[in-house]
Amino acid sequence: MCIRDSAICEQVGEVQKNSKDPVKREVTQIITPGTVLDEDFMQHNQSHALMSIYPAGKKFGVGILNLGKQLIEFDECLDIDELQRIVTLIEPAEIIFPEKSIQLAKTFKNVKIRPDWEYYHQTNYNIICEYFNVSNLNAFACDDQPLVVSAIGAIIQYLAFTRQNMQMVSTIRKITHEDTIK
Repeated sequence: MCIRDSAICEQVGEVQKNSKDPVKREVTQIITPGTVLDEDFMQHNQSHALMSIYPAGKKFGVGILNLGKQLIEFDECLDIDELQRIVTLIEPAEIIFPEKSIQLAKTFKNVKIRPDWEYYHQTNYNIICEYFNVSNLNAFACDDQPLVVSAIGAIIQYLAFTRQNMQMVSTIRKITHEDTIK
């Protein structure tokens, strides 16, 4: 089963007796390939990771959301070859890119384009600090990596956009060599 973006709608209005008018409904959640958690919709032989890529020059900030582990992992790739290796290893279900990178995004599968402003460094720095209730990002070892901060912040904003439970991510960590071998 291949999951595509799906909207969950819930009734928000009151049902009036003897009324034939439709009851008001609102979208309460958007399920995407990188945010699905329901076992019935998951393919067990496929990654369910959401990857965010933020390019600047020849470098790339990469954030990888694994909702099953309640974890965002990150790395900074120094060139396109390194980026392609990590994408091949992770095989994300979904990759988000900023609008300014449409040409690069076309070279990958399962891509969604997000507004450039969702990748602004200072905004994302503040979003991450607020999300984890910290004053800086030193504890996560990404304080001095603006490309990574932009990619991670875009993931948190994407979770808010899709109306996911915002308590689903408990930590951030740098990808280790052992993680990419598995």
